Amino acid sequence: MKKAIATLILLFATPLFALLSPLDQNIVELRAILESSQLKDNLKTSEEILDIWKLGNRYIFSTEQKQFVVEIQYLPQDQPAPRKFKLIFYKPKPIGS
Repeated sequence: MKKAIATLILLFATPLFALLSPLDQNIVELRAILESSQLKDNLKTSEEILDIWKLGNRYIFSTEQKQFVVEIQYLPQDQPAPRKFKLIFYKPKPIGS
């Protein structure tokens, strides 16, 4: 009986542990952006990222020369799990334009 109860608890608790906290979800998203080849395509190797802002589902990156947006497009899911997403990089705009 105890084994059956423990099994039921594990079955129902597992999906809850699959969800990420908002902070952990942000870290996963930022890591995906920073490891993306598209980020390197948008920046020169001599540039450094000075600021990163998050507004809704978009991250705004600023360097001394330009600013660009990366949108997080969340994909539909059937069950609780870390949110799946794809990255949409927008064309960089020079600072001051």
